[in-house]
Amino acid sequence: MKIERVAIAGFGPYKHTQIVDFDEYAGEGIFLIGGKTGAGKSSILDAICFALYGSAPRYDGTEARLRSDHCGPDDETRVVLEFTAGDERYRVERTPEFQRPKKRGDGMTTAPASARLAIRRDETWEGLAEGARDVGLSIGTIVGLTKEQFLQVILLAQNRFQEFLLANSENRGKVLRSLFGTKRFEEYEQALAVRLKALGADVERSRVALGEIEAQAALALGDQVSGDDGVGATTGEAAPVHPRAIGDGSWIESGLVARQAELDGAAVEARDAEARFAESSKRHDVATATRREQQRRDAAAARLAVLEAEVEAIDAARDELARAGRAAAVQPFVAAAAAATLAFDDARETAGAAANAAAAFGLAEAGAERLAEVAAERFEQLGALRAGAEAEAVLGQSGAAVETARLLVVDAETAIGSVDARHRELPSLIDAAAAELARQTGLAAGGAGAETELTRARTARAAAAAAGTLQAELDAAEAAELQRGRERTAASAALDDLRDRRLRGYAAELAVELRDGDACAVCGATEHPRPAAHTEEPVTADDLDAAQGGLDRAEAAARAASERVGVLRTDV
Repeated sequence: MKIERVAIAGFGPYKHTQIVDFDEYAGEGIFLIGGKTGAGKSSILDAICFALYGSAPRYDGTEARLRSDHCGPDDETRVVLEFTAGDERYRVERTPEFQRPKKRGDGMTTAPASARLAIRRDETWEGLAEGARDVGLSIGTIVGLTKEQFLQVILLAQNRFQEFLLANSENRGKVLRSLFGTKRFEEYEQALAVRLKALGADVERSRVALGEIEAQAALALGDQVSGDDGVGATTGEAAPVHPRAIGDGSWIESGLVARQAELDGAAVEARDAEARFAESSKRHDVATATRREQQRRDAAAARLAVLEAEVEAIDAARDELARAGRAAAVQPFVAAAAAATLAFDDARETAGAAANAAAAFGLAEAGAERLAEVAAERFEQLGALRAGAEAEAVLGQSGAAVETARLLVVDAETAIGSVDARHRELPSLIDAAAAELARQTGLAAGGAGAETELTRARTARAAAAAAGTLQAELDAAEAAELQRGRERTAASAALDDLRDRRLRGYAAELAVELRDGDACAVCGATEHPRPAAHTEEPVTADDLDAAQGGLDRAEAAARAASERVGVLRTDV
């Protein structure tokens, strides 16, 4: 990274714009920024740090102190820094937060801090980032240093450098450690010391454990060691021998050889034992299988005895079942005969009623032709009576005689209508009675036909009852369909109303975010003389989602009701 140029205005001691072009001194190598105390030398470095990281080390991060005390209310505080990193040239521009006069009315308002980062492309500046956060992230990526690292490696603060010059050796070391951030190396050193101490303790414990193991080996191999060296031969017992007394440990190897020989012998014996065990296992498996088959045989014999004892009961049950089957074969014919008898009785009663009706009019023995002649005569009489009644009315006879004649006409019409109706019914009743008698006679002879008719009648009655129930259900479903349609219409209207209210309230929502001096998101104006206000309860996105959900549920219910009506109409 290389600082190329910095422009300072309203910053520190500089009220007016000051430009320092470091490119002019590029050929000089090392150069000095000189001046009297308070001339603003350190302020140049502070401005560079502020442009890059948004704060200066001498001001403890307080932006209000960055603004020059010489600035008037309308003067601006701004730092523009140009630098190169790699092959690219960048420009970063920052302004701190400061107080300025309000554009409307009296008093002061706070101008917010700003930051912009651009890159040089073909003799023009192209924006890369805007805003303190985005610019800070981009600077960290381009420069590769945090603010603390930059102050430790690139720009040593003036107050820390003076502290370094006046400090003794010990304090100077502390300052250097603080400047270069070496605390982590001290932490590494301390961690390594702790680790070294722990490893030393582990080594000591391992050394003690190894000594114990060597002592145990000496006790375990005492026979071989004593026999080889002639120690303990007089008693015949293994005497404990300390490893250090044997030499370099070869006694352990010889003891291991002896133990290995014993282990090999034990392994041979173990293999022999395993072979014997395998053979015994096979014999045991055979004996177990034999015992299992014997148990199955005994259980089958016991079950056979029980079944043989139940043979007589099973035969009796079979005979009873055969008799029941034979009885079931004739049961439909018995039921059909009973139904035919009942139908015959009904037909006989119907024929008797028809004969009584014919006898009441003196036509018990008359045939169909005679009944037709009687009906014609009655109609002629009715016409004559009507003509007489009209003649009497024309002649102006007394009211009593006219009323009597009218009553006679009514009675005659009633009688003639009854005779005519009965005349029309008698042939069909007689024919139906005869047909029913013949049919019932045939049904009595054939039980299967009677059973079929009875089943058809029952089916028709059940269908009629079901039709009544389905009609009631259809009426209820149509009422429910109408109600669901009304609910869907109401939900749709409620959603439309909320949307209209939301649209009417958009201006008030935007007005809440307006601030003096900030541009309006709609028109771009920075002055807002009459911001809109809510005139009714604001509508939120949650309100719209809830209304939409209600409409969806109402539509689903309406569809279900319509489908139910369609199904019932098809059934009816």
